[in-house]
Amino acid sequence: MAKLTQCKDCGNQISKNAASCPNCGAKNKRTSIVTWLVLIFIGIPVLMAVFSGASNDTQPDEPAITITDNAAAPVRTANWEYSDSKDEMRGSVSHFAQTGSINNIRLDFPYQGGTSLFLIVRNTPENGNEVLFSTNNGQLWCEYNNCYMSTKFDNGEVKSYPLAKAAAGSSETMFLDGAVEQFIDNLKQSDTAMIEIGFFDYGKQQFEFEISGLKWQH
Repeated sequence: MAKLTQCKDCGNQISKNAASCPNCGAKNKRTSIVTWLVLIFIGIPVLMAVFSGASNDTQPDEPAITITDNAAAPVRTANWEYSDSKDEMRGSVSHFAQTGSINNIRLDFPYQGGTSLFLIVRNTPENGNEVLFSTNNGQLWCEYNNCYMSTKFDNGEVKSYPLAKAAAGSSETMFLDGAVEQFIDNLKQSDTAMIEIGFFDYGKQQFEFEISGLKWQH
């Protein structure tokens, strides 16, 4: 049986091989072999370009890095992230090194998702070296007259370190209150650290850190 097609003028069914429509007499326009060859040679490169672009779009993006004003892009190493921030008015520079805990804890509502602890070493022209502890979820807490955390470097003994609350009143950040240089030296000489710190309504929680490779010359 001959293959049928539809007349573009009257809509009547006609043979694809017919020269004209027997119903209305309109010419049956057929695509020539030359036309098909032109379409094939043009279409293949276009399809290849489309699929190549789609493949590139599915590649995983590089981790997003948030850069604050006057701050250089952070430099990442295996365990630490380094960044600088320049005070354009005074021409001074502050330096930062940060690492996050390799574990997290689970707190109840309203603190949905995992809670991590971040260990930050900071050097500013005003205060010199400082060590901060910050959380992304929850509230750090300690008693006013007994504000301490416990830390163990590698397989050493557990030691207590005094803490101070942030001057701005933030409950997400605390400062090491004394023994800063000793603490930084321990960070530079150790591979791991475990920090036990208090959370409001949840008591003391423990976080593990991989801290080897700290480069701090300030």
